[in-house]
Amino acid sequence: MHLYNITFMVDFGHADSLLKWLGNEGIKVLTDDPILSNPRLMRIADPANPEGEGLALQLDADASIDGIREWEPCALPEIFSRWLPDWQRYMVYFTTIMQPIEV
Repeated sequence: MHLYNITFMVDFGHADSLLKWLGNEGIKVLTDDPILSNPRLMRIADPANPEGEGLALQLDADASIDGIREWEPCALPEIFSRWLPDWQRYMVYFTTIMQPIEV
């Protein structure tokens, strides 16, 4: 099991719209895929950019790292194409695959 993280930095004036889209559609579309589950939406508490809000959507990914890398370019463009044209001037995002460490 891995953690799939999508970090967003969005202008303050558009953060509510992004949160609404994530809550109404984005998370559902992502979790419709069988490899993603257990979504957690987080606000970055100490934003580095005073002009925007940082958000992180974290999902459990039931796939190998290679499997996630194969899934990502096929699935994300289709999902994000639904809303990216509306917000691309106001937002940037990046994804991270995280692997658990046992201590």
